[in-house]
Amino acid sequence: MKKNIYKITVLNWNEHNLSHRKSFKKTLIANDFCTDAKIQSLPMTTRWLFLNLLLTCGDTCGDTLELSAQRLRAMLECNRNVDGVLDELQSLRLVTWEKTSLIEEKLKEIKVKERKVSAEAKEKEIVSTQVSKAAIRGAIDEFSHDEVCLKFLENVTHKAQKSWLSAYPSIDWICHEIRKANAWCETNSHKAPKDRGRFMLTWLNRGFENYRKTLQSKQKIHDPNAELREKFEREAANENAFAE
Repeated sequence: MKKNIYKITVLNWNEHNLSHRKSFKKTLIANDFCTDAKIQSLPMTTRWLFLNLLLTCGDTCGDTLELSAQRLRAMLECNRNVDGVLDELQSLRLVTWEKTSLIEEKLKEIKVKERKVSAEAKEKEIVSTQVSKAAIRGAIDEFSHDEVCLKFLENVTHKAQKSWLSAYPSIDWICHEIRKANAWCETNSHKAPKDRGRFMLTWLNRGFENYRKTLQSKQKIHDPNAELREKFEREAANENAFAE
């Protein structure tokens, strides 16, 4: 069932209060209330409603009221349209009023807010899950077979370790470097880094250049065509010398 809620503000209502003590109804209405030109121009039912509004202001010690349509009809004590009576009072600047909302509309607003809050909560949960996944720590499977790596990587994120795998081609080389770094940290405990993930990234970057040069030299040593090339170069050099 729909129920209208009226928000009514009685303007300058203290003018009708002789004592200015809002909680005293007996002294609330001034003597000139019945002779006021504005009030006299109103129909009797409208004046009666305005009087009741003034008394209610005195009861609540405030000039703004929130009343149901049923309560206002009870104040009128007749079947006149509540909106029309309030319009008459507003036209003479005795009150201002508005229908704040319907109960059903309030319930809809509450449901909309609940859905919005629920969606925001889910979004936060997803973000939180993503952050927590990115922050999972401990050795990943590729390094978990080595006890030294397992211990050294206890507080290093999985994200950091996976970035090493994508940046450097050899898991064995990375494990070897982790063992070397661990030995260095144990020997230089006073210099041991707090952030081992960042420390290892610097360590690997520094050591990779030597590793790359070693690979290149090994490739030259094991090159099956190296001897043929050298023989061909020697023969070519001899032919040039004989021709001269």
